[in-house]
Amino acid sequence: MKKTFYCISASLLIFLSGCATMRELAQAQQPNISLKNINLSEISFDNAKLMLDVEIENPNNFSVNLDGFNYDLALNKTPFVKGKFSEPQTINAGAKSNFKVPVEIKYKDLYDTFQSLVGKDKIDYDVLMGFDFNIPMLGKHTIPLKNKGSLPLPKIPKVKFDDMKLDNLSLSGADLNIKIIVENPNAFDITLNNFNYDLNVDGKEWAKSVSSDKINVPKKGENVLTIPVSIDFFTMGSAAYNAITSSKPLDYKLKGMMNIDTSLPIMKNVNVPLERAGKIKISK
Repeated sequence: MKKTFYCISASLLIFLSGCATMRELAQAQQPNISLKNINLSEISFDNAKLMLDVEIENPNNFSVNLDGFNYDLALNKTPFVKGKFSEPQTINAGAKSNFKVPVEIKYKDLYDTFQSLVGKDKIDYDVLMGFDFNIPMLGKHTIPLKNKGSLPLPKIPKVKFDDMKLDNLSLSGADLNIKIIVENPNAFDITLNNFNYDLNVDGKEWAKSVSSDKINVPKKGENVLTIPVSIDFFTMGSAAYNAITSSKPLDYKLKGMMNIDTSLPIMKNVNVPLERAGKIKISK
């Protein structure tokens, strides 16, 4: 008799437990998905990287499976880049999980696609994501997530020769000051920290050094960088003397590397290669 009672009790508990589980499954809810943040994780004059910080909350008393997710990034309302992640994840009952989704934008591809963006300071974006879940009772379910914003479009500073002025001339050598104009086409300020340069004039190396003078260049503005150059005629020969005293324009080549900071918090310590060539006259 006792044995029969225990069997009935056990069966009843299993039945009631099963009923409770069925009720929970019948009340299954889809996960809550929110975009907690969208940040520029990296930016340069070549590319930008967005980091999407997504939070998924499972409100159910049972775990759900995330099969994967995809994203579609549109720029100026035009599809630009797509991606898909197919690594299954389990979201435990009543738990939250965070996912970071990196999205890279290459400016060359951007300008190749959108010619109208040349000279613009920013671009609008729309991102659409779809999260694929396998939820008991609900089956396979895709939950969308949308967000929009804008991205800065950094432009490389422009550098040009302004003047090469002769300050001192003697039989042994000459002192010159070279003025270089740095133009900032961006909608943010830049600071030139140092300039590593190699200057060739008429096929001869006239100067090779590093200018550590900091100059600030305001947004949409310009500033002047002055580089002192000393020429030793005993080392460089009469060709240098003749070039300096001549009134003819001289061929020059300027190569180097600029290190700059910007007023954008995420864009610091950026190295920008530089190469210029042309003709210039020495002003007396």
